[in-house]
Amino acid sequence: MHRYRHKYTFPSIIILLILAFSGLVWGYFNMRQNTTVPRGSNMSVLGIELDQTKDYIDLHKLEKNGISFVYLRSTQGKSYFDDNYLLIAIKFKELT
Repeated sequence: MHRYRHKYTFPSIIILLILAFSGLVWGYFNMRQNTTVPRGSNMSVLGIELDQTKDYIDLHKLEKNGISFVYLRSTQGKSYFDDNYLLIAIKFKELT
């Protein structure tokens, strides 16, 4: 009577797990080194998206809270265009 029917299955699984784990570790450390951002710089940028559902936004308050950009969405899909988009864009240009 054979003790193991698949004597290479368990070692193969262990080897594959070790290779997968070492690949993840290598990828993590390689990703940290391969970047276009200079060392020691802050990569975090916060922004918000505005559309027709927002009535009033105080841009100065957003800026004080760390928001660095605002994205104005003018469309949703192919057929819808926000009628107030141009008015909001002009208002934001006046505030900046």
